[in-house]
Amino acid sequence: QKKYYGLCTKFSDIEQWMEDNEHYSHKSRNALVSDEDDHVSVHSRGSLRVEERSEKDFEKGIRTASSLSAATVASLGGTFSRRGSGDTSISIDTEASIREIKNISELKDEIENVEAKYMQGLKQMKDSSAEVEEKYKKAMVSNAQLDNEKTNFMYQVETLQDALLELEEQLAESKRQFEEKSKDFEREKHAHAILQFQFMELKEALKQKEELLDEIRQLQQKQEGFVREITDLQETVEWKEKKIGALERQKVFFDSLRSERDDLREEVILLKEQLKVRLNKRTNTSKKI
Repeated sequence: QKKYYGLCTKFSDIEQWMEDNEHYSHKSRNALVSDEDDHVSVHSRGSLRVEERSEKDFEKGIRTASSLSAATVASLGGTFSRRGSGDTSISIDTEASIREIKNISELKDEIENVEAKYMQGLKQMKDSSAEVEEKYKKAMVSNAQLDNEKTNFMYQVETLQDALLELEEQLAESKRQFEEKSKDFEREKHAHAILQFQFMELKEALKQKEELLDEIRQLQQKQEGFVREITDLQETVEWKEKKIGALERQKVFFDSLRSERDDLREEVILLKEQLKVRLNKRTNTSKKI
């Protein structure tokens, strides 16, 4: 019984070891699934190593359990046969032997159950391993794509950095030109203010000049009117002077005519007196005749 008790203890240890391994595998799969999104490539390789090691441990355990069960059955059978041939008193322990055989059968059933559980677990582990391997391949492809994208992004970043440096240089040059243009603008603004002030002065002077020109034009118009009036007056004076000259000439002529008239009148008077004297003489002569 002590011997069978040790065998049962060994089978219990084996079953406990297999349960621990199954629990560890289940825990490893859960950890693998939970950490897959963050570190898929590293944990995929680690999980593959853990599953390979667990599979080897399971195979080693089942081989040990199988060999142990076979050796135990053989040893039990040999002991039972030796007891049957060597001593007739063994019939007293028949019930105990039957119970032991029953226990062995139960242990065998348990071993078969353990084997079935192991095969199921192994199948699950293989399925999980295939799934993990597929995920690992996908992760490797994704990593390769990410590496390519990273390389492209690094190239784009370098290109953008170069472009940024060039833009910074252009910005510095533009800033320098802006400062120069600002200084030029301030100078031009100051000059424009001076010119505007001068322009306002010139505008005011031009306005005054235009006012003076208007006054001059008005004076010129008045002067032209005065000139026309003076010309008219001069023409009138000249005409009147001519008329006066003509009148004066006529007066001289008339004076000479008047003197001639007076002389003629005097002659007429003298002639009348002479005629009268002659008439008187004739009359007197005729009367005498």
